[in-house]
Amino acid sequence: MALAITLLSLIVACGSDDVNDGNGKSSTTETMKTAILTNDGYFDGLLYYNVTSNSTAEVSVVKAEKSAVKIDIPNTIKIDGTVYKCTSIGMSAFRYCSSLTSLTIGNSVTTIGEEICEGCSTLVSLTIGKSVTSIGKEAFKGCALTSINIPNSVKTIGNGALSMCRGLTSITIPSSVTSIGSRVLSDCSALTTITVDSNNNVYDSREGCNAIINSSSDELVAGCKKTIIPNSVKSIGKGAFYECAGLATIDIPNNVTAIGESAFEGCSGLTSIRCKAHTPPSFGYCSFGYYSGGDNSIYYNAILYVPIGTLSTYKNTDGWKDFKSIIEE
Repeated sequence: MALAITLLSLIVACGSDDVNDGNGKSSTTETMKTAILTNDGYFDGLLYYNVTSNSTAEVSVVKAEKSAVKIDIPNTIKIDGTVYKCTSIGMSAFRYCSSLTSLTIGNSVTTIGEEICEGCSTLVSLTIGKSVTSIGKEAFKGCALTSINIPNSVKTIGNGALSMCRGLTSITIPSSVTSIGSRVLSDCSALTTITVDSNNNVYDSREGCNAIINSSSDELVAGCKKTIIPNSVKSIGKGAFYECAGLATIDIPNNVTAIGESAFEGCSGLTSIRCKAHTPPSFGYCSFGYYSGGDNSIYYNAILYVPIGTLSTYKNTDGWKDFKSIIEE
């Protein structure tokens, strides 16, 4: 009996760690991984870490083994007997982990770096921790995600963060988000619904409007197949509808004065454009794709409808004059 109790005590001791909870008290938790120093940083058998602050005991995940299939980023890691919080994921941390299918980001992480999943084309499952405040440029570009839950802690989403996620069908932008970069959802060809949380007072969330708008400039920065552009929009941003092949019709409100670079490039299903502005909005480079005069272009396939009395103006304005069919209504 004494031997059994001793063995049980040993098992319990090996399966737990006493961790200070910040109030001078210790609490028992599940086994904490230990990382040892290597040439590539501190290594726990799957992930590599760099110490970013000794004073606050913080580390960043900087690399993973290329063979990784499932990655769970821990809240804490033990290095040389000290417990460190994992508070960030460095740029390109999981680059070309070509077998990666599942990524869970711990609740201690606040910053997701740029291009962290570059080349992770098999990633289908993503869980983002509740403390993340920023998602970096092209963080999940080209991943096989079909859905994503952006927590209410997120404030900024970088350029192209979810671009080329061609299996993504819908996304909800929480009320916490106050900044979104360009081409965040470009080439998400299966995307049919963008929902902006009704409590978000930065992006337009009126009924029927599945669009993301930067209120500081009244610029539309992302849209999808069912987008209705509200009258508050003054400009359509770079790549806002890039490669939205399912977009068939679009109404451009009368307050729009500029259409950004590649805003509608690749919208091969577009057949009807209603521009309600009496003064033709300025064009960016390839706003509706490259004009070559061919019969496979938007300029050839889509009918451009313009306000009564503006036909001559549109027919003599760069960009707009390239449309084969322009009709007043």
